[in-house]
Amino acid sequence: MHPSTMFTDILLDRPRLLEAAAGARVCVLRAEAGAGKTMLATQLVRSVPDASDPTTIWIAIDPACTTSASFWHRAVTSAAAVLHERRSVLLSYLTGDVALADLPALIVTKSQRSGGRFRVVIDDMHLLDEETQEQISWVLERCPMISAVITTRAPIRLERADVAARLCTRTLGAEHLPFDADELAAVARLVCPARTLSPTESAAILEYTRGNPLASRIALAATARLAPASDATAVRTALQHTVRNGRAMDPLFPTFADESERAAAIRLAIVPEVDDALARALTGRSDATDLLHRFQLEGIGRMRLRERAVFAFHPIVAELLATEAHQALPPEELQRLRRTAVTQLRAWGDPVEVMRLMLAAQDDADLWPFFARHFSELSATRLTEVAALFDGLEPPIEQRDGTLALIHAIAEWEHGYGPSLRSGQLAALAAGDLLSRPMPSRPGDRLLHHLALMALRRTSGQAGAAAQHARRLLATAGSMPTSERRSLGTAFEVGVVQALVVEATLAHDDAVLEGTRLIHDDPHERRRHHLLSLTAMALARQGDMPATRTAIARLEDVEHPEWLLSIRAAGVRAATIVDLVERARPDEATSYYQATRHADTAEFWPVVLWARALALLAGADPGTAFDEITHEIDAWAAAPTGPALRGDLAAVQADLAIAAGELATAARLLDRAPQTTAVALSGARVALARQQPDAASDLVRAIATTGGLTPRRNAERLLISAVAGHRLGRQGAAAVARRAARILRAHELRTPLLFVSAEERPVLLPALNAEALLPSATDPFPVPVSRSILTPREMTVWRALCGDESLDQIAAKLFVSVNTVKSQTTSIYRKLGASTRAEAVSAGHDLGLDEHGAAPI
Repeated sequence: MHPSTMFTDILLDRPRLLEAAAGARVCVLRAEAGAGKTMLATQLVRSVPDASDPTTIWIAIDPACTTSASFWHRAVTSAAAVLHERRSVLLSYLTGDVALADLPALIVTKSQRSGGRFRVVIDDMHLLDEETQEQISWVLERCPMISAVITTRAPIRLERADVAARLCTRTLGAEHLPFDADELAAVARLVCPARTLSPTESAAILEYTRGNPLASRIALAATARLAPASDATAVRTALQHTVRNGRAMDPLFPTFADESERAAAIRLAIVPEVDDALARALTGRSDATDLLHRFQLEGIGRMRLRERAVFAFHPIVAELLATEAHQALPPEELQRLRRTAVTQLRAWGDPVEVMRLMLAAQDDADLWPFFARHFSELSATRLTEVAALFDGLEPPIEQRDGTLALIHAIAEWEHGYGPSLRSGQLAALAAGDLLSRPMPSRPGDRLLHHLALMALRRTSGQAGAAAQHARRLLATAGSMPTSERRSLGTAFEVGVVQALVVEATLAHDDAVLEGTRLIHDDPHERRRHHLLSLTAMALARQGDMPATRTAIARLEDVEHPEWLLSIRAAGVRAATIVDLVERARPDEATSYYQATRHADTAEFWPVVLWARALALLAGADPGTAFDEITHEIDAWAAAPTGPALRGDLAAVQADLAIAAGELATAARLLDRAPQTTAVALSGARVALARQQPDAASDLVRAIATTGGLTPRRNAERLLISAVAGHRLGRQGAAAVARRAARILRAHELRTPLLFVSAEERPVLLPALNAEALLPSATDPFPVPVSRSILTPREMTVWRALCGDESLDQIAAKLFVSVNTVKSQTTSIYRKLGASTRAEAVSAGHDLGLDEHGAAPI
């Protein structure tokens, strides 16, 4: 069976179109070939009859029936086959008794007298000349008992505003007739009942066919042999194979007036869309604009208005013509046409399609700047398409230029939200070329060079090396003349934002905030949102809450809800959690985290978890909170992150362990963590919990000498110093606490107060009303009360544990059972925050149990 006729017995119910046509006396169905016009006309006849059940006369037009004489002859013949009781009247024309000029008036007279109702279907009315269309209009205007369904590929007289108003004409055009997803699924069930069409397959078919009913049916047949739930690339490959190697699409292949028109069409089909200027350049025809309009009237393509009026062939027609172009045109002519197209399309064309042309034209040197310029829009939803451009290339093609392999590596890296074996292999392929290139002299070229090297290091998982190039890129951008910035186009903003992303992943918050000043009036909305998200995250980490809230507020009116769940919004999500905690609303912070926890975080997972841990510290059971965060961190153990972010996360995890009484666990976590300010501050809190205020004081004094602390860390440092000084009886403790209070007020911070015990807050911060400011009434860091650390019997067991006797020997020595010793040992571990015998002994020594028999009060 020929593919074009294999579905003729399938009449899909399309109620949305039947409803749209309801009430119209004349319904015009205007769209390209294969759009389902004839099938819909059949449905209109069958499904929407008038109450009087009109007689239907179907008149099919073809190239042999375009004039008035041929049309009326066919119309009368068709009617005669249906209206037997009127055969004598109709035959009067067929036998020559009625002149052609008199026939329309005769039809009007006889119709008015008959009292019957008729429906006329005229299929492909666009083939009729203007005179015939005018005669049909004249008859319909004078015969209200005749309704009509018209199919056409081009606008017709019945659609003119004055005529349409008199006839009550309604047009269903190319924007109405394509299948939607539900209709495609319904057809799939009819065509392939044994196979379920997945959403991905449906989307790929609709994109490729633009919902054209005939093309969609053929596409369903082409994909029926694929594995269930195939991806978009597999579907597109199957469709292209059908187009290029079969005759299934013949019904959609256009006919042309002459060979010159056909030659022009195959040149135009080399590119995805053309404007008037590009059409003239590709075809060499001064009448190219008229040619495009003729193609539109033929229904094989469509003009649409974007930044300019552009013409695009129907995708399958374009595929057919492009296949013919590769067969008919010499290779050098193809290359010339591609380069001509790239020259004009790079300013306004679809970026993925332009990249496809650039690859084919071997325009390698300009591909990296073009990709950089369009990275923001490509990275939002289209990097899978970019990767697909390269997936079919042989390695020698990717080795033509290091940036080709780099672009492919970036697409793979961004698609997987981090380094992978594939992105690493591609980065290695790119490195040989890129690392051997000299540094360009022009600032714009230098920025693009640093951007390439930064991306190379990043896709290779070398965060530190990527940060070096990020800093050099930002330095280049900061000193770049305005004229150079303009010459780069949006590649300047892309480069700066990507450099700030690298800086943010390493917690270089000052660099992020400084770098945001380089960008002014960015035209790309989502890039502006991304920049605000990075800004909010940096400010929240630093503890500048008024500025954080300003950044968050500027993102509250984002019109794309899906953006808030994207990787680019990870920063503002973390900042929102921190803001809610600092506003004393930890329960809301937890609810927000739960609602967004499955959103993309990628390299910023430590920041989101740090914000979550802060909320738990402020309002949850410490033991449960510690277990949750530990589980989350273990789940991300293999994910990449910088030392500063890992240090922040280890510090807050240790703080939860301290609050849960697991001091040895906290110390162990900090020993393994990168040595950052946050880790040192948490270490000082461990010392305070172990009643070692001198050690805590020494730790914060060492931090003070480094300088450059953020408001959050500086407030924590001062409060630890004040608590240690207070416990040591130093006179300056209250003054230090007042300095911390000024920072807390100025930056609207509350969480640093959690690290001061409820007992000491009124003493150290009498004017701050700390209890009213705290995000919860909990007291996660109380003053250690050592009297009740171990019971006398537990002290006896602890002293025995300090030796080398086994538990059996200890039990025999104390005249108790081994189970009793095990129970007491478990209690000792819990109270000392230990998980092993050695840790319990060490923790007891730290608390002075060996000197006093019980830790000092």
